[in-house]
Amino acid sequence: MNFLVHLIYTTIFSKMLNLSDTNLFLAFFFGTVIDIDHMFRYFPALFKNKKIIQKETYLKTFLQEPIFVPVILLICLVLKTLIPLFFFAIHLLLDYSFSSVNRPYSPLINKEYTGLFNFRSKTYWLFTAVSVILFIVFFSFAENLDYLINIFQPVIS
Repeated sequence: MNFLVHLIYTTIFSKMLNLSDTNLFLAFFFGTVIDIDHMFRYFPALFKNKKIIQKETYLKTFLQEPIFVPVILLICLVLKTLIPLFFFAIHLLLDYSFSSVNRPYSPLINKEYTGLFNFRSKTYWLFTAVSVILFIVFFSFAENLDYLINIFQPVIS
């Protein structure tokens, strides 16, 4: 799933849960920032193929797979919060719904599974568009807009 959709759902759920401070950071880290691992595979593949990566290219590391859940649980125990697990689960649900290649047991077993819906299909783009519309509607209410502004205040300042 694309970064924008992860960002949208992380923002909406963090508002619904009324998160702030450390829990808000954890929500965005495990809901969106965890995708940073794609860059380590994206750029080498991009230069190797000399074009935009094909959908068959596996971009994830084990950080993006269910095999990482025990580490997330350990983080939850140490921090005494379930926020990392909740937002990682949302992230996985989105990824496993629309990804072309999933390896749930990677790096131990490289058996591949495809997502529920075709990656970059009409359904994929429709889901992205509906997510953007949902985001706009959700944050069109004044109190939600204030929340959104406060989340990104350090970035704006």
